[in-house]
Amino acid sequence: PCGRMGCRPTLRFAEMVSDCEEREHLIEVRMQYFAEVQPCESVSSKTSDSELWSILRRLQANNITILELLVSRVSQIRTITEIMEDLQFNVYAVICPAKVLKSDFVDALESGWWQGSYILDSTPWLPSSIRGPGNFSNMTSQEFVE
Repeated sequence: PCGRMGCRPTLRFAEMVSDCEEREHLIEVRMQYFAEVQPCESVSSKTSDSELWSILRRLQANNITILELLVSRVSQIRTITEIMEDLQFNVYAVICPAKVLKSDFVDALESGWWQGSYILDSTPWLPSSIRGPGNFSNMTSQEFVE
């Protein structure tokens, strides 16, 4: 989808978070990297599945290509990815900061939630912070450095 102008024109960002007010200061920064930044969608552990359907339909209609999820429960991330699959809402990336290395996320993957393997997270490559190989590289931090 990238042309002579690069990929930026195709990148439309949205986030679903528990505290939108806390994230407002990031809009200007995001506008430097994305062609469009949608208003934050507020979700909590009490957000119903029907509300999630409504939010995701709206984001799909707005042609969102990058979706960041800052939700507290892996079960809610699973529900969101299932709804996206039902809607055939295909984005370039789903990002869940500080979730992928959590034990409940890994347990969900190991129990058959294959969609979770497509979720992105930043991972520090510090020997003291990660034990074992990385999910993407299948390398330990030491192997990566060498």
